[in-house]
Amino acid sequence: MNTATYGPWGKIFYKYSEIRLDWLVWVLMFLATVDYRFRLLKGMPSFTVTEVCSYAAALLLIGVISLGDTPWTVYTRDLYSENRQVLRYFAWVLVACVVGVARSKDIVPVVKDLFPAFVLYVLIVSTVRTSDQIRRVLIAFLAGVGVNAVLGVFQVMTNGFYIGEMHEITLLKTDQYGNIVDHLAMGFMAHSNGLSLILLPAILLITAALRFNYFRSRSMNGVLLILLFLTGFDLYNTYAKGAMGWTAIGVLLLLVAPRIRSRWRFPVGVGVLILGGGSFIAISIWLFFHYSETFGTTLGRIELWNAGVMALLSDPWVFLFGSGFAEIKDYTFSLFAYPLDHAHNGFLNQAINYGVPAMILFLIIVFSNMRNLARGGGEEGRNPIIYFLFALHVAFFGEYFFEPAQQGVSLQSMTFAMFAITTILLRGEEETLE
Repeated sequence: MNTATYGPWGKIFYKYSEIRLDWLVWVLMFLATVDYRFRLLKGMPSFTVTEVCSYAAALLLIGVISLGDTPWTVYTRDLYSENRQVLRYFAWVLVACVVGVARSKDIVPVVKDLFPAFVLYVLIVSTVRTSDQIRRVLIAFLAGVGVNAVLGVFQVMTNGFYIGEMHEITLLKTDQYGNIVDHLAMGFMAHSNGLSLILLPAILLITAALRFNYFRSRSMNGVLLILLFLTGFDLYNTYAKGAMGWTAIGVLLLLVAPRIRSRWRFPVGVGVLILGGGSFIAISIWLFFHYSETFGTTLGRIELWNAGVMALLSDPWVFLFGSGFAEIKDYTFSLFAYPLDHAHNGFLNQAINYGVPAMILFLIIVFSNMRNLARGGGEEGRNPIIYFLFALHVAFFGEYFFEPAQQGVSLQSMTFAMFAITTILLRGEEETLE
C-alpha cells in the first residue's frame, strides 16, 4: 500500500487500510444530531436510532478487523498507543460499571448511552484518514443540524411538531423577563437546552467555514449563511441563556485566535473559561437581586453542585466508582422536594456516574486537547478547523460546567466525535510542522 495516499495520519490510520467504514461515521454523525428515542414495547428499555446503528457499526468493525490480515492484539496495541487518554477513560468507565452494578442498576442505562460515543470515537480514529473525509464528517454533522434547525423553526412558529417525549422541566422554561414560554425550539431533543448544545458547535463551525472559506464553494457558503440564520434563530428561541453567552464567546475567540501567538493561546483559553464561568455566575446573581427572579436558576445550580459534592463525599465507593444516584437524589430532594439524579454540571456528573478518577481523566482529555490545539493552526487560515476546535473546547466545556451535557446519546456522541477529530487533525498538524 502507498501510505502517501493518506497523508501523515499515524500508523493506526494507514496501517489498517482494509477498514473502509468511514461512510458509517457519516451516518452516525448525522443520526447523533437527529436522534429519536423509541420503545418497542411498554416496560422495555428505550433505544435511540443512533444506539441501534452503533451496535451494527461495532459488529461491522469487529468483522472487518477479524477478517483482515492484522491480528486483534496488534490492532488493539496500536489503537491504544495513539489514543491513550480517551481509552483510559473508557476503561475506567467499564470498571466503574462492573463495580457500580452491585450498588445500583441505574448505572446500566447510563453506560448504555455512552456506548455509541465509544463506537463513534473508535470508528473515526480507525477509518477517517484524509482532510476530505474530515470535511465529509463535518458536512454530515451540519446536515443533521440543518434538519434540527428547520424543525425548530416549525416548532417556534406553530408550538407543535415536537418529536418524542418532552422533558417535564421544559414546561417551566422562562424568558429573560421571567415569563414561562411555550413556543420553544427543541429539534429532536427532549429539552431546549439540549438543542442549544448542538447549535453551539454548529454556529462555531459555520463561522469558521465562512471566515476561512473552508469548503471553497460559493454555493456551499450560501447554504451556510442560510443555516447560520436558522441556527441563530433557534438558539435564541431555546432561551438557553448560558449557551447563547458561550456561543458568543466562542465566536469571538475563533475570530481572534489566529492573531494570538500560539504560546499564548492555551493560557488565553483557560483564562476565558475561568473568567467566563465566574462572570456568568456573578452577573446572574446580580441580575437575580436587581432585575428578575428568572436568573435565580444559577443559584439553584450552585445548590445542585453542592449536593453533588456532598453525594461524592458521602461514601468512599461513590467517590471512587460513582453510581451515586441514590445519594444525589436524597440530597436534591431535601433541597427542592424533587429528586434529581444529576448535579446539573457535566464534570461533577462524570464523578457521580463513574467516580472522581473518571472526572479527572475526562478533564485531562479536555485540557490536553486545548493545549495541543493552541499550538496548532500555523499561519492564519492554513487549518481553520484547528481554530474551530480550540474555540469549541472553550465554549462547549464552559457551558458543560452549567449543564448535564454528559447525559444522553446525542451529546456524548458529539463530544467524543470532537475528541476524535481533534486527535486526527493534531497528528496531521504535527507531521506538517516537522
